[in-house]
Amino acid sequence: MTPIQPAGIAVDPAAGRLYWADVGTNKIGYANLNGSGGGYLSTSPVTPSDPRGIAADPGTGRVYWTNSGGNTIGYANLDGSGGGGGG
Repeated sequence: MTPIQPAGIAVDPAAGRLYWADVGTNKIGYANLNGSGGGYLSTSPVTPSDPRGIAADPGTGRVYWTNSGGNTIGYANLDGSGGGGGG
């Protein structure tokens, strides 16, 4: 199992979640602040590429991150329905 290698975190207190860009797995992780669980958000059809930095935007229902591997910005929908942007 690849260890988590966070490269930026964002907190969404209203949703009760913490998000991170995981350079170890090239995924966007989350954890519930109450300790009840977590996982990875779907970013399909793109895959983060050396993700760095992350920002949660509850107004749009998305998290955004930079892809150091492609000099682009990607996003994932907070409802788990996928994402987009450059990978």
